[in-house]
Amino acid sequence: MISTVRSFLQLSRELQMIFSIGRRTHRISKLTDLNDPIKVRYAEQMCAELGATIDNADDIVDSIIKRFI
Repeated sequence: MISTVRSFLQLSRELQMIFSIGRRTHRISKLTDLNDPIKVRYAEQMCAELGATIDNADDIVDSIIKRFI
């Protein structure tokens, strides 16, 4: 479990954003999905639709979570 967290933290900020938003929008389910270009492309498209940037990614994730509550 700790190795998964370490792997995530070693990703670039952009990939962390893609994973976080992709995970919350069900485009990506695990870190290894970042090796699948199709899943990454879907997550990138979702980031674009939501207007996500590295600077506002946390706010976007928060708003996604609030919609599901």
